[in-house]
Amino acid sequence: MTPIFDPAAFEMPPAVAHVCAGGETPLLRRHADAYARYARDKAAGMPGRTAQEAVVERVRARMAALWQVEAGDIGFVSSVAEGVSLLAESLAFRPGDNIVLDVKEALPSNS
Repeated sequence: MTPIFDPAAFEMPPAVAHVCAGGETPLLRRHADAYARYARDKAAGMPGRTAQEAVVERVRARMAALWQVEAGDIGFVSSVAEGVSLLAESLAFRPGDNIVLDVKEALPSNS
């Protein structure tokens, strides 16, 4: 079978077929450079924070252009759990409303 993506582009052992997700997927090799830049920025104190914020704003602008929205309409969260939490907190529940969760999908941090 021909893979959709070149397995050589990922950090994973040869002859491994990775079919699990949930935050445990192999990283693209090109992500190593991004992590290294992040680590350098993190170690640089405030100048590094400024550099990180510039990257976020650059990505925000690119996403806004791609989705044809204003850059201020694009938000980023630190994790899926944070995003789901923000979504849940934005819902206006009223007395008598029912919440249905799939026990296999419900995470304690999201319930």
